[in-house]
Amino acid sequence: MIGSTNLDMPLFRLNDYKYIFGIIILGMFLKQKTLFPIITAFLSGMFVSELCSYAMAVNITIPFLHFTQGMGNVPFMETYSDYSTILSIALAIILYQLITHTGSLTLFQKGVYTFFFVSASFNIAILAGRSGYIMYALSILTVLIFIYRKKLLKALLIASLLIIGGYTLAYSLSPLFQTRVNTFINDIQLLQKNDFSTGVGARAGFYYYSIDLIKANPFFGVGAGDHIEEFKKIIVQKDSNPSNVHELFFNVRNGVNASLHSEILDDITQFGFVGLMVFLSIFYHLMHPGHNDPFRIFLATLTIVIFFASSFGGNLFNSDFIGRFFLFFSALSLITYEERKKQEASQSA
Repeated sequence: MIGSTNLDMPLFRLNDYKYIFGIIILGMFLKQKTLFPIITAFLSGMFVSELCSYAMAVNITIPFLHFTQGMGNVPFMETYSDYSTILSIALAIILYQLITHTGSLTLFQKGVYTFFFVSASFNIAILAGRSGYIMYALSILTVLIFIYRKKLLKALLIASLLIIGGYTLAYSLSPLFQTRVNTFINDIQLLQKNDFSTGVGARAGFYYYSIDLIKANPFFGVGAGDHIEEFKKIIVQKDSNPSNVHELFFNVRNGVNASLHSEILDDITQFGFVGLMVFLSIFYHLMHPGHNDPFRIFLATLTIVIFFASSFGGNLFNSDFIGRFFLFFSALSLITYEERKKQEASQSA
């Protein structure tokens, strides 16, 4: 905040981000024996959310439940991007369990897991969030490359079949998926004409015009909260297309909660490459969880891939839902306080 002229935004964020400290409590009290009950509870909750999503899609009202409004068939989360991201993680955990525990699962369990995987895949296809379509592919790739990393060609072949097959079915069966894909292709074609007045175009415009901001302030950025106004100045100076200016301004309209719709861009424009390195260090530490538990190492890997990827097209901490889930999975992935004390005791002995 040193040197910042617009202090309302950073002060708002400092107050809003208090939930981040929850990871300390999670890290202190989580135990190995509670991991699978917690994961089971998470998957059960996502399955209930999925059923509610299908109910919303066919206009079925469920008494006593109040669903999110204005986001299509997203029942409880703030946006369809949040929901499809977390649903992709649930889908990845299910696929990991199916592959790695196939010998110990009963026929009933295999049936439940397979049904959940298929239904979750189709649920993503009937959501409006295009980021979810990307997260779907990334989650499957992460699972298969993690399991078959010594047989990379096999992993890529299976992943290709699942992803291409899933997308083909979704395009054939879901009119919304078909519309969103066609709109995406059209938006990309418009980008070739420097048209930033679409959903995809606006995000591309954020990156395109942020380059000047980054070049002018590469090491420490423009300061906390100052990046939005500086970005607007560049748009006015550089872009003479009223439609582009309107769309880009419209997407940074949220006052103290405004952003460039990218954690990466927000961090590097406000705090420069120094701030970006601090942000990336979070993922570096997740790569070294401090234990040898295969499932939690997989969970750490999945957390890194999905949330780092989502940081390019969305905010990681600015959305309470996605931020809380990031902290939740990070806490589950890292070494527990109990394990660390045992390690220290064995080393001292």
